[in-house]
Amino acid sequence: MKIKAIKKMTLLSGILGAGMVITAGYGLAGNGNGGSDNGDRGGDRGGDRGGDRGASSSTSGGGGQSGTSGTGGIASSLRKLNGVVNANEMALEKASDSSIHGLARTYRDAENGLGTLEAELETLNEELTALQGTRTDEDIQADIDALVEADFATTDDYDAAVAALEAEKDTTPSDADLADGILAKEGEILAKETEIGTLEGDRDTAWDSLTGGRDLTEEALAVLRAKLGLE
Repeated sequence: MKIKAIKKMTLLSGILGAGMVITAGYGLAGNGNGGSDNGDRGGDRGGDRGGDRGASSSTSGGGGQSGTSGTGGIASSLRKLNGVVNANEMALEKASDSSIHGLARTYRDAENGLGTLEAELETLNEELTALQGTRTDEDIQADIDALVEADFATTDDYDAAVAALEAEKDTTPSDADLADGILAKEGEILAKETEIGTLEGDRDTAWDSLTGGRDLTEEALAVLRAKLGLE
């Protein structure tokens, strides 16, 4: 009976071919590192968002593990997210927030919202930099006081230089006003950063609910993000 068993195993091996195994629920699959369950799940699930959003991690859909390509491999990695990929826009918009389609919508809207907020944060930081380089009327007055008439060819030249600085001084803030402006701008920046952090949390929560905390293959992730308009 051993001989018969060995013959059956040999026959099965020949049919399947080298490097193929039977997997429960998904039929035949390669024995490499592809698929949603057999890949490396050690990717960083943090993700500190900088101004360029470059630190987005696999938990927020910003990256994926390498896996089996092809329609079958992508579908296996997506699992229940196949319903999102195959849904029409109406299904995404009308779904309840707790449904798979509603969670996908929340994730999509959060990703888009973060792009807007981060652009606004960049603008605020540029405005702060400009404020910090602003001359005050005290600065202008110091320049006036430093003028020496003897350094000019004529008295008229000296008077013209003083007049120009006086005109500039009329359009510049005082030290106190500038300090208040800088403080206010820093407050706006802090509020915007808080808003970004909150939306990042919403995005990551939705993503973890969508995926069950697992990583998608790069191919599956690309398909899902394309469906959500996040290419």
